[in-house]
Amino acid sequence: ARVLRAVMKRLNEATTIPQVASAVVEDIMIALGADAGFLAFVTRDADDRPSAIEAVRIAGYEDEVSARYAHVPVVPDRPISQVALTGAAIFVDSPEHWRSEWPRATIDIGALGFHSFTAVPIKVGERVVAALSFSFRHPHHFDSATRVFLATLAEQCALALERVRLH
Repeated sequence: ARVLRAVMKRLNEATTIPQVASAVVEDIMIALGADAGFLAFVTRDADDRPSAIEAVRIAGYEDEVSARYAHVPVVPDRPISQVALTGAAIFVDSPEHWRSEWPRATIDIGALGFHSFTAVPIKVGERVVAALSFSFRHPHHFDSATRVFLATLAEQCALALERVRLH
């Protein structure tokens, strides 16, 4: 609760998208003990379907990986794409789990040196406007408290992004 209050304070004070992204990615990486984090907007095609993922803030990944994922099309067999398409959070507790769920993903979390991964949708209403993800080099269990924390954070991030957009 203390961490969430601190992040919410920073989000309430944020007046730019980079400030929102910094508060969400970097503060939550520390709170969760994550080694890398990613916040990206979901762009839409003419039919209002998710079409691409545009990175806003990437932290903790190698430069090559960050560059590769700065702008990617939404493809159904990738985890962040799945979040954009379904609006449902994903929690991956091992490289084996990753390989069984996304065998055709362009890069494997194990190959990057990560063990666990999570991605949550950032929604305005029912529309996914962004995705937030965190990677962990060591095993990480996503218990119910962590899942509720991430869902609450996603809601607060959506409010902050919408407030900045309207401002």
